[in-house]
Amino acid sequence: MRSNFGLGLLLCLFACSAAAQPIYRWVDANGRVHYTAEKPQPGIESTPVQARINSYSGAPLVSGQAPAASPAGVRAPVTMYATDWCPYCRKARAACR
Repeated sequence: MRSNFGLGLLLCLFACSAAAQPIYRWVDANGRVHYTAEKPQPGIESTPVQARINSYSGAPLVSGQAPAASPAGVRAPVTMYATDWCPYCRKARAACR
């Protein structure tokens, strides 16, 4: 039991140290883009890659104007793509009538 715990702890430490390494981006003479964890040789122009964390918290950014609302009682046209053999399509078709 102790060896499994120790092995798991060791793997976590290796994973954390690998995540903390900087990643470098550079382009060779043939125009190929390379990504490496080690700094390229001196004389090769490289840039560190910034880690981007996608987050959905915060207020959404809205640009432009909202579409005009349709008058009350007027239904917008709906195009439904369905099959004859699918039971879910039959239920959706019945709900839209």
